[in-house]
Amino acid sequence: MRISKHDSAYVACRSLCEGLVAAGVIDAVVCPGSRSMPLALTVYNTAGLQTWVRIDERSAGFFALGLAKGSGKPTVLVCTSGTAAANYLPAVVEAHYSGVPLVVLTADRPQELRGWGAGQTIDQHSLYGSHVRWFCETPVPSELPPSQAQRWFAQAAARAAEQATGLSPGPVHLNVPFREPLEPVAVAPNEGVAAAQDYVVRSARDLSTTSPAGTDALVEFAGAHERGVVVAGPMHDGVLWADAVAEFCRRSGWPLLAEPCSQLRRELPGVVVTNHHDVLLRTAWADAEPPEAVLRVGGAPTCKPLRLWIERHRPAFALVDPARSWTDASFSVSLHLGVGPDVLAEAAGQLTGSGTRWARRWADADARAAAAIDGVLDAEPLQEAGVARQLGRSLPAGHALYASNSMPVRDVDTYLRARPEPLAVHASRGASGIDGVISAAAGVAASGTPTTVLVGDLAFRHDLGGLVGAFDPAPAPIDLTVVVVDNGGGTIFSFLPAYEVVDAGAFDRLMTTPPARRSAELAGGLAAAVGFEHHHVASCAQLHDLLGAIQSDRGVRVITIDIDPDANRDQHRRLAAAVELAATGAEPGSQ
Repeated sequence: MRISKHDSAYVACRSLCEGLVAAGVIDAVVCPGSRSMPLALTVYNTAGLQTWVRIDERSAGFFALGLAKGSGKPTVLVCTSGTAAANYLPAVVEAHYSGVPLVVLTADRPQELRGWGAGQTIDQHSLYGSHVRWFCETPVPSELPPSQAQRWFAQAAARAAEQATGLSPGPVHLNVPFREPLEPVAVAPNEGVAAAQDYVVRSARDLSTTSPAGTDALVEFAGAHERGVVVAGPMHDGVLWADAVAEFCRRSGWPLLAEPCSQLRRELPGVVVTNHHDVLLRTAWADAEPPEAVLRVGGAPTCKPLRLWIERHRPAFALVDPARSWTDASFSVSLHLGVGPDVLAEAAGQLTGSGTRWARRWADADARAAAAIDGVLDAEPLQEAGVARQLGRSLPAGHALYASNSMPVRDVDTYLRARPEPLAVHASRGASGIDGVISAAAGVAASGTPTTVLVGDLAFRHDLGGLVGAFDPAPAPIDLTVVVVDNGGGTIFSFLPAYEVVDAGAFDRLMTTPPARRSAELAGGLAAAVGFEHHHVASCAQLHDLLGAIQSDRGVRVITIDIDPDANRDQHRRLAAAVELAATGAEPGSQ
């Protein structure tokens, strides 16, 4: 796009976009609107920015979140003024709490039109409140001389990118007011394109956390306790921690309790990686094996039994937290270290202890739990636990799994096992909502990684717009598989104590909310209308064969699986009971 050197608005937008590209941004998600025309046109015409268009701002926000997770780089979001900007809020909140970098650019009316009844105008100042790393209301670009607009917006681009990344990544928000006319100024034949200038601001920051004091504290902490565990919570960048965590576990002799979203639920040579600590920690065996110490990396774990186990025994607790986010709702931490994997690795190299007998006990208990779980799942019809286990078995290397909140993420945490080849596992655990899950998974897929998303029937219905949007092949087709476990509503609530005491009709109406139609029927109708594949399966073998058959075909597909909610709830309870017997070494039926 040719830009007039006299057109301050478009000169400013070009400076902003090129500055973001220089800072490493590669993707932008644009929602249509008139007030945002200068931003949208400039984004689309900026070399180095891949532009994705989504009509639904709520879905677009989560799609951008998934893009940032998949690429590891900030994603730009662009929308017009009014409720369009408000619809980004759920994704911004999730990005804030889960540490995902977004640069949100909302167009706005100029100051003199606010509060006077101008159409599509709301109060967008600090619209996302404390859920952003930085908020800035920019000047009206057309009020600045072009050279000043270049310099100001170049600085804003550099600052936005730096605030969105670093040790505590997250979203930033620039509210950009535009005054009409919104279309670009015509370029006269003899004017030519404005000469390129060196106005891009580059910023470099060393993210290492070298800390002799931190190293000494970790060495002293590990050396003082033989019976410790390393806990790995959700981390997008868990692969950067893998070597340091593995070496710390090897040198300390502590087992690794890694949830899949940490990216560390994988086979690590010389490390006891537990697969089923969610059910193990509910057993008498776990309370007979209390830890002396816990070292945690990553965010707050999904596993509730882990939190309760720590609260019951109150071991010494070290939180390795470079972002200093203080994610400790149990108030158990006794040593808080704002250091990164480099310091953990340095400390590991100085350890001389070896609690191998302690680690072997964990390995043996986890193996007994796995055998007990297989004994139940292999003998029964496919339910939710079997689906989670099978995804871990069937998804190939180089693939990603996105787990919806409620039961899917918990089942993945409980039943997905470590494997030699890495499997990237994502979930929206920042605010833990079920909104936008398909959109977020589509964003991960759009970053270039074939992605499967596991959702319940309510989360599936909650984001049907994201499913339809994922079918849009521009600018590039994506490979997305949506696996829907249809258990007849929000049956996770039936695991709560209230289920046993509240009137069944009221409970179903207000909590379970069973849909009128099964997901297979809904998906089949949508598939015929939109054009994606739909498959309905009823067994692990069918699911395995289907996942194997579709890996070579790029595209969008939905797999539906009907789950009997009563049988599913009963199976979860029997799985826990089987692990209890296996962990304690008791024979079935013994007292």
